[in-house]
Amino acid sequence: MVVKRDKKKFWVILNISLSLVLLLLTATFFGLELPSVGEARSWWDSKIGSKMDQTPPLCYVQWKEESALLDLETCCSQVRQQLSCSKISFTLDHQKLDFLCRNSEKNVVQYQLNQKAQNYCNSFFKTR
Repeated sequence: MVVKRDKKKFWVILNISLSLVLLLLTATFFGLELPSVGEARSWWDSKIGSKMDQTPPLCYVQWKEESALLDLETCCSQVRQQLSCSKISFTLDHQKLDFLCRNSEKNVVQYQLNQKAQNYCNSFFKTR
């Protein structure tokens, strides 16, 4: 009797699992795009995280002692061309920044971003 109950339970679980797989395959067949797990963080930041963190995405370009605020699209394009991005917390113009991106260790052009801008740039290049 115990074996029969376990066998029935197995078939119920298998049927439910196969039904879920069938549902996902059917949705994909009809063109429904489901977000990948890699985009979950940018989704969380855009939907929920932005309600908790009210700081705007920030990106500064710095050359020698001068710095200027960049728009995000330009910033993301330039950051993508840099050789390295390091996670370093520092403050510039009373703004907390989390990433420093540059091509060399010398005092050349550097791009400084906060976490929100970095997340945006990561999602920006995954979708384009």
